[in-house]
Amino acid sequence: MHSIHRPLWLLLALLLPATALAATTQLTLLHMGDLHGHLVPHPNLRSDGNGLMQGGLARLHGQIQAIRADHPHTLLINTGDTIQGSAEALFTRGEALVEALNPLAIDAFAPGNWDFVYGTERFIELFVGDAPKAPWGALAANLYYAAGDADGQRTRYVERAGERVLPPYRIVTLDGIRLGIIGMTTDRGPQAVGRNVAAGLRFTDGDRELAELLPKLREEERVDAVILISELGLANNLRLADKHPGIDLVLSSDMHELTREPITLENGTLLVEEGQDGSVLGQFDLTFVDGRLTERRWSLHTIDAQTPEEPATAARVAALRAPFVSGAAFTPHTNPINQSRLTTPIDSVVGYTKVPLLRANFSHERMPAVIEGSSHDLLTDAFRAEAHADIGAIRGFRYGTQVAPGPIHLEDLYHFMPIGAQIAVGTIRGQDLLDQIEASADSALNPSIDEWRGGSLFGYSGVEIELSPYKPRGRRAVAVRVNGEPLEPRRLYRYASYWFAADPELIKRLPARGVQVLKQADGSPLDATELVARYLQGLPEQTADPKLDRVQLTAPLPAQPFSYGIMQPLLGAAIPGVEPPTLTIDIPLELTHAKVLFNIGEPKFDGDQPSGLKFMGKLAQQLGQDGTEYRIIGIFKGDALYQMLNDRSYNRIRKTRDGNPYREQILELQRLGVEFEACGNTMRTRGFGNADLLPGVKVNRGAIGRTLQLVQEGFIQLDD
Repeated sequence: MHSIHRPLWLLLALLLPATALAATTQLTLLHMGDLHGHLVPHPNLRSDGNGLMQGGLARLHGQIQAIRADHPHTLLINTGDTIQGSAEALFTRGEALVEALNPLAIDAFAPGNWDFVYGTERFIELFVGDAPKAPWGALAANLYYAAGDADGQRTRYVERAGERVLPPYRIVTLDGIRLGIIGMTTDRGPQAVGRNVAAGLRFTDGDRELAELLPKLREEERVDAVILISELGLANNLRLADKHPGIDLVLSSDMHELTREPITLENGTLLVEEGQDGSVLGQFDLTFVDGRLTERRWSLHTIDAQTPEEPATAARVAALRAPFVSGAAFTPHTNPINQSRLTTPIDSVVGYTKVPLLRANFSHERMPAVIEGSSHDLLTDAFRAEAHADIGAIRGFRYGTQVAPGPIHLEDLYHFMPIGAQIAVGTIRGQDLLDQIEASADSALNPSIDEWRGGSLFGYSGVEIELSPYKPRGRRAVAVRVNGEPLEPRRLYRYASYWFAADPELIKRLPARGVQVLKQADGSPLDATELVARYLQGLPEQTADPKLDRVQLTAPLPAQPFSYGIMQPLLGAAIPGVEPPTLTIDIPLELTHAKVLFNIGEPKFDGDQPSGLKFMGKLAQQLGQDGTEYRIIGIFKGDALYQMLNDRSYNRIRKTRDGNPYREQILELQRLGVEFEACGNTMRTRGFGNADLLPGVKVNRGAIGRTLQLVQEGFIQLDD
C-alpha cells in the first residue's frame, strides 16, 4: 500500500475544528474633529480638565504616528470644522491649516459648516476635484450644486445644479476587508456671516441620502462594515442612526461633545464625538472574523503634555505661525472678510481677566454652555460699552478657546471671533429682543431636534433673563430685564452686535434703524477683535471682571443617561424616562388641494431666517409629504420687497457688494413650486423695474387688489 503524503496545512485542517481556521483581521479607525484652527496647546478649564494644557497639532500627530506604528491597517478620519477658528486660519483663508494637516495623511473627511466660511469657490479649491489643495478624501452625500444667480443671472453652477459636489461615499479595502464610508456635511452654511457665503450650494438633512446609500453599500457593494462620518451634530446623528439601521459606527462632529464612552443604540450602532480643538483623539479597533465584524473596542487618547510631539509637525507649525507672532518674521495681514488690517502680533497681551473665560460647562453645572458662557459675557460687555448701547449681543457659538485668569492675548480674541465681524449699533424694539431670545432658546432646547439651527442661547450684556427650559416656544423667557428695568416690547433700545456688509441694515440678523458701524479713527474697518482689545485697554488695570449668571433657569436642565457630562441635552428640554403627554389627533387632516397666500410687508425674522420664507418652505414640504396638490403664493411689498431683488439691485439698494443673501432660499422654494410676486405699487414708488427682480418673480398691479382677487379665487391668507 502506498502512503499518501498530504501537506501539513491540510492535515491540520482535517484534525482541527473548523472555527480554528477562521480568518481574523484587525483594523483601526482614528477619529478627530472640530479642530477649529487650533495649532498649539490651550488650557482645559472645564471640570474635566483641571486647567491643564491640552491639544496642539504636533502632539496630535505624535499620537497618531504612535498608533500607526502598532496598528498597520489604520485609517485617519476628520469630521470637519477644521479651517476656521483662529487668526492663522482666517488670514490665510484656511491655507495654514491645510499645510499643517496634509502631512498627517487624512484618509477621509466630512466637511463642517465652518469649512465653507471663505466662500464656495474657496471650498471647491480646497476640497473638490482630482487635485484639491487638501487631499483628505472629502465626502458629502448631502451636498449639491444649486443654480443660484449673480447680477440677475444664474450662477456658474447652473449646468451642474442638482449634482453632488463631492462623492457620497467611498469603499476602502484593508487586508481584504471592505469598509463603506458615507460622508455627511452640515445641513446649513455658516449663516452667522451671511446666507450668501455658500451660494451655489444646497444642503439637506441626510435622511433621503442614507435611505438610498445603505442598501447600495450592503447589497450591491457587499461591504463588511458601514461607517458614517458626519458633521450633522451628535443629536442629529443619533436621530439618523436610529432611523436608518445598518450603520456600524458613527463618527460625529459639530456639537463639540466629548463622548468618553460610545453611545450604543438599540439597533447596535455605536456613536462617538471627540470634543474640540484637538484635545483628544478617538480610536476604534475593529475585529473581523471571516469578514464579519465581531468586536468594536474603543479608546480615547487625551492629547496633553505627556504626548510626544512629532518633530517635523512642530517645526511646521512654528513656521506657519511666524508671520503672525512677535519676531522678525511678523507681517501685517489684511482680513479677507472685512478688509481690516492686522498690525499687532497675535501673541501680544491685550488685557487681563479675573475669571476663566469659556463657554463649555456641562449641562448639570453652573452656567451650562448651552445657556451662558463667561467668554460671551466679556465680549458683549465690550460691544455695549464701546458702542454706548443699551444691549450688547452675540450668537451662542460653540467654537472658541478657553482663557485662564491672567493675560488675554490677541489670538484668544481671534479664537472667539474668527469670522471677520465688525460691530454696529442701531435701534431695535423690545419685542425684537424678546423674539431673538425665544428663537435662540428654542433652537437649543426644543425637544424636536429638527428645529435646532446650531449654536446655543444668545449671550447678552445689559440683559438679565429668567428662563424656563421646559415651556414651549414663546413662553420660555419668563422675565427679561434691560439695565435693571423690565423689558418693554414697544420701547426702542440701542443694540450692538455683529455686522456684515452683506446685510447693511441688519445687526446680528435683526432689522435695525440708524445703523452705525464702529470704525478706526481714520475711518478704516475695525474688526471685532480690535474693538474688544480697545475695551480691555480702557478698563482699570486693563482687567476684566465680567458679571456672570445673567441667565437664571427656573429648573435644572435634563439629566443625561451617560457616565460623563455633556454640554447640550441631546433630547432638548425633555426629561429622559418621562414620557411626554399623550397626544390624540381628534380631527385628522386629509387635504386633496390647498391654495395659500402670504402677504408680506415687513422683513420679520425667525432667528436667522426671514419668517415668511421659512414658513412657506415648511408648508410646501408638509403638503408635499401629505400628497396634497397645492399653490402657494407669496406677495412681497413695502420694506420686505428687497428680499426679491437680484444681486445687482440688492447691492445698489442695500449698499453692499455681496448680493442677495436670500437668493438660494428663494430659488429652493421656487423648485418646490412656491410662486413669488412683487407689489407693483411698491415697485413704482421705489423706482424698481422688472429687471431688478430675481428670476421667476412676477409683478402684480398692487398687493391689496391682488389679495382680494386671490381670496375670491379660493385662496386662504396666512400670517407669516
